[in-house]
Amino acid sequence: MNSKLLREKRASDYAIMEDLQKRASAEGRLMNAEELAQWDAADANFKNYTEQISRLERWNELNTEERGVSKIEDTIAALPTDKREIIKSPEYQVAFMKAIAKRELSSKDQTLLKEMRGTATITTSESGLAGGFVIPYQFSYELEKTMAYYGPMLQVSRIISTPQAGTLYYPKVNDTGTTGSWHTEGGAVTVQDMTFTRETFAAHVINTLVKVSVEWANDEFGLLNTELPIMLGERLGRGLNTAFTTGDGSGKPTGFAANTTQGAVSASQTAFTASNLVDLIHSVDVNYRNSLSAAFMMNDTILSAVRKLNLDNSNTTLFQPSLRDGIPDRLLGYNFFINNDLPATQATAAKIVYFGDWSKYIIRQVSNNVLVPLRERFMDEMELGFLLYARYDGKLLQAAAIKHLANKLT
Repeated sequence: MNSKLLREKRASDYAIMEDLQKRASAEGRLMNAEELAQWDAADANFKNYTEQISRLERWNELNTEERGVSKIEDTIAALPTDKREIIKSPEYQVAFMKAIAKRELSSKDQTLLKEMRGTATITTSESGLAGGFVIPYQFSYELEKTMAYYGPMLQVSRIISTPQAGTLYYPKVNDTGTTGSWHTEGGAVTVQDMTFTRETFAAHVINTLVKVSVEWANDEFGLLNTELPIMLGERLGRGLNTAFTTGDGSGKPTGFAANTTQGAVSASQTAFTASNLVDLIHSVDVNYRNSLSAAFMMNDTILSAVRKLNLDNSNTTLFQPSLRDGIPDRLLGYNFFINNDLPATQATAAKIVYFGDWSKYIIRQVSNNVLVPLRERFMDEMELGFLLYARYDGKLLQAAAIKHLANKLT
C-alpha cells in the first residue's frame, strides 16, 4: 500500500472523528458512550495509518537518499579524490564488515582496506584494525538516519559539525527588539550596537556496546551489514534525545526543557484548552514564530489529547492531517514533533507543550564517530562486541525563542 492510499484511508477516519466532535460541540454537550466508542475506534485506525505512513516515508527516504545526506557528502568531499569512490562502493562495505567480524579477507578485500587505512577525515573504526579504516558510506548513512529517527531533536535542531573536539566558542545575540531608524538630512546616524556574548560547547562522550553471537555474525553476515548500524543508531539516538531534552550539562549536553520561559498556563489542573495553545504561539516573538524552524513539541500522550481539541466555541479542529506525500501533518498551521522524553501526564506545573524556533537549539557534533570491534573480550561467551562512541554537546542559545505551556500551579 502506497503513502497516497494510506493518507486517504487516514483522512476517512479523521472525518469520522471530526464529525463526532462537531456534532457534540454544536449541541453543547460531551460525546456520549456510543460516540466515544466510535471516536476511539477511528482514532486507533488514525494512529495506525500515521505510523505506517511514517515507516513507509522513512523507508523511501533511506532508499532514495533524498534527505540528510549532505553532512556525509561534505565529509566525503574532504577525502582525496581517489578514495571518494572507494568509500561508496559495495565492495568496500563488504570488506570492512569482514574485517570487523574477523572473517577471511580476499586479496581484493585487503587491497581496498589498505587504500582507506589511516584516512581519518570521516567516521573511523579504530582498535585492532592496524590504525583504523574509514567506515563505509552506507554504514554511516544508516547510522545517522536511524539516530535522527529515534531522536527528534536531531531532526529539528541546528547541527554544527566540527572535525576536532576542542572547546567550541559560538556567538550569541538577541536582536529582535532592535529596528532601523529614520534619517533626516544632515543628521547623525543612530548607532544601535549588538551585544554579543559567547556560548561554549564541549564534546561529551556518549557510547553504546552491542554484542552478537559468533554464530549469528557468520550465518547472517548479510544482516550484520544492515542491522549493526541500526542497532547502534537506535541506542545513540534515544540517548542523545534524552540529553538534548532534559540533560543537566554535567558530562552531557544541556537540555532545553529546563531553560525555556513560560508562554502560557492552563486554567485547569486536569486539562488544557485550544486557547492555551494559541496563547503559547503568540507568547513567542513574531520573529521566532515566523521562522521556518518554528514547531510544537510534546509527548505522544499529550498529542493525543491535543488532537481532541476544538477552537473555543467553534467546530474548527486544531489538527490538520496531510493528504500529500512529503507534506507533514500540522497543528494550528505549524509542524509538530513527538518527543517522549517530555512529560506524558498533566501533573501540577508540568511543562507539557513547547513551541518556538528550534534552530536556536544548537547541537555540536564532532564528526569522527568511532566504531571499535571487540573480538576477544567476549569470546568466552562466543560473542563479538561492537563499541560505538561519539562526541556531542547541545545548548539553547535563546530562552525567548522557545516557550512552554505549563499545567496549572497549585
